[in-house]
Amino acid sequence: MQTIVRGHNVEVTEALKTHAQEKADKIEKFFDNIQEALVELNYSHTSAKDKRNIAQITIFVSGSILRAEEASEDMYASIDLAVDKMERQLIKYKDKLHDKHRKQAEVGKSLLTNIAEDEVHRPQIVRTKQFSIKPMPPEEAALQMKLIGHDFFIFRNVETSKTNVIYLRKDGNFGLLEPES
Repeated sequence: MQTIVRGHNVEVTEALKTHAQEKADKIEKFFDNIQEALVELNYSHTSAKDKRNIAQITIFVSGSILRAEEASEDMYASIDLAVDKMERQLIKYKDKLHDKHRKQAEVGKSLLTNIAEDEVHRPQIVRTKQFSIKPMPPEEAALQMKLIGHDFFIFRNVETSKTNVIYLRKDGNFGLLEPES
């Protein structure tokens, strides 16, 4: 993991940089694939003395970005607090990923169970209906479909002399299925 320490309105001494890097390196134990940790140190000219020294840690892990920010009277304390906060976030993030993978595995198992049950209870053809396919334009086929109250209608297209299917879409419009030549 690469750790970058930057300062804004504050001089980053070698001791401060070493402290920030050592603390940030502790974060690496949660994930092996943390690409980068960015530690930004800032001194804010605010009236609240206990909020002047701000440490912000940003890490890039598994395509996600996690950020923790803390402020205190002392920059070293701010770094420690930000690292603690980041550790809590990483634990939550890791649990969330674990739960996500567990749920996906459960869904996969239930799908396999459903497929096995479907093979036992396969749908069967229970009715056969025969009808004549009449040549007509798609507009007339849509009208015929509405008249009989179905969601689809099979017809022979007078323009192409091929069998087509017109169907009612969920948005209320019609769809036309045409075979390729």
